[in-house]
Amino acid sequence: MDKFLIKKTKEPPSSGISRGMKQASLHQLGGVVILEDLTSANQQLSNPEISPDQKIYILNKLKNKKPAKEILKSTGIGRTVHRLCRDENPIVSCAANEVYGFWKTHILHLLRRKPIEVESDAETKRGRASAKKMINLALNNSVIAEEIEIHVFNK
Repeated sequence: MDKFLIKKTKEPPSSGISRGMKQASLHQLGGVVILEDLTSANQQLSNPEISPDQKIYILNKLKNKKPAKEILKSTGIGRTVHRLCRDENPIVSCAANEVYGFWKTHILHLLRRKPIEVESDAETKRGRASAKKMINLALNNSVIAEEIEIHVFNK
């Protein structure tokens, strides 16, 4: 048995710093957005007395977040960031364009996703098939019947 078992001495860990993964806090996650932070950022960005460096810092913090469309509308931060895209300071306008573009692509990506198809039981499948057949008989168009069936049962 000993000829199959090779024992090695345990080596001490290297003197270099080990860069293991760290657990992220809740505030660091992109999808977690605090409404109070967005409203305060909106007030600060719309204030003309704030320095451009402070605006760039706020915009860089906002770039890491992925707020929902409803949150962007309710807080007004989307409109404020879009208004900053036309700012006189080119650095502020560039940072605002980055944030606005990132948010826009994220929301468009969410809108383009297909809904999840859920497997149904046999009784539901029979009901859907008979409904599709009745719609097809009424309309004499199977493509439209498919679309109607998808919209009715997925909502």
